[in-house]
Parts: sequence; structure tokens; C-alpha cells
Amino acid sequence: MVELWIQRLAEDFWQSAGAAEPLPRNLESHVLWALPVAVLKFPKLHLSEARLWLAQRNMFGPDDGERELHACLIAFAGRGLIFLDGTDPADELRFSLAHEVGHFIIDYLVPRRTAVARFGSEIANVLDGIRPPTTQERGAAILSNTKIGVYRHMMTRTQSGEIGCPRIAEAENAADELALELLAPFELVQKILVADLAPAQQSHRAVTKVLQEKFGLPNSLAVRYSFRFGPIDKKPKSVKQWLGIS
Repeated sequence: MVELWIQRLAEDFWQSAGAAEPLPRNLESHVLWALPVAVLKFPKLHLSEARLWLAQRNMFGPDDGERELHACLIAFAGRGLIFLDGTDPADELRFSLAHEVGHFIIDYLVPRRTAVARFGSEIANVLDGIRPPTTQERGAAILSNTKIGVYRHMMTRTQSGEIGCPRIAEAENAADELALELLAPFELVQKILVADLAPAQQSHRAVTKVLQEKFGLPNSLAVRYSFRFGPIDKKPKSVKQWLGIS
């Protein structure tokens, strides 16, 4: 099951976009309608390329080393830039975009809107690093569990490429969950599986195929997601079956 708060964020996104996109969802045009975000595609995206693009426009980017990227998010002043590797296959691009949208909503937009709602529009200067928070603002933020710090990117990795930070790992998992709910909503997947697959066909391989063909998920992700559905009809038809008696 998908967590309720993730489900509500996905519903809010589609409401802001005007309507849910037909399957398989590519998201790009709907992102532009729903969020203050621009989407840019690069050939073979690298951290250095993202830094250079930003520096040429007097903007700061991630400064932690060099590596290839599928996607990354830059967010500032209530807006976001999503960089994508335009040479990735369509299914990978689809999920990369949805994942970065998940980061923008969960880690940037929602905390920012919460802070502004609680402290007023002046707190935006704190969120954007223009001024430090006052003692009163710090205390109120702690008491109300409200984030009022400047947004930090989540691209830091170990030398081996591992995440290596529980906070970032948690944020990555949450972004994945929202991405899945945007592209392949749990309840919609269940309905389609029940409609399309007879009980004898409800294997993980068959579910994976549906997730790839109807929802456009990459193979490795579709395989992992398929295990949430399992054999759809798990309910025993009799007490003997429930007890395991033939």
C-alpha cells in the first residue's frame, strides 16, 4: 500500500496540472503546468556540465566532485530546474523526471509553503539565504518542527557512489515513492491487474510486464514494484485452504 500523504501529494499534482495524464505518463508537459519548474535535457549529463551551465548564468550548483548523472534538481527562490540526461531511454527519462519532481515537492516546495504559511512571506528571505533567521524564528521553528534553512542538494555520495547518509537515503526513498504514485498509482495498477490478468496469470513476471508496457516503468523498477502486488487473489476460498489442508 502507498502511504496516504504520498497519495495526496500525487493527487494535488494532477489537480494542479488540470487532469491526470493518460498512460503511459511522460509527465513533462504536466510538470510545466503544475509546478514552477523548468526541465532541461543534456547529452550525457555530468555534474561538471550542470555546474558550468549554472555558472554561466551566475547561479551556484553542486560542488561535490564529478560523476555522470541521470538527473538532478536545482531549487531556489520558489522555483526549480530539473536537468536530465537526454540520451537515456524513454522509460528511464520518465522515471528520472518523476523522481526529481518528487524531490522538488517533498524536500523543497512543501517545506517552503509550510514555512511561509506559519511565519509569513518574510521568511522567504531566510529560506533563500538572504538573511539569517532571528532568535524568535529559530525558536518557533523548533517548537513547530518547521524547516527554515536554505535548501541543500542531495547529490553527495561516497567515493564508491553509495549514498552513505541516512537523511539522503530517506529522501531518495520518499522521492521514489512519489514518482511511482505519479507514474503508476498503486490503486490504478491493482484495478488494471485485476481486469487484465486471470488468477492463473498473476505471476510477478506478468505483473512486471504490465508495469512496463502499460505504465512505462524501467525493467528493474517494474520488477521491484511488482512484488508489492504479488498474486492478486491471495484470499483463500475455504477454511481448509486457509489452514493449508488439502
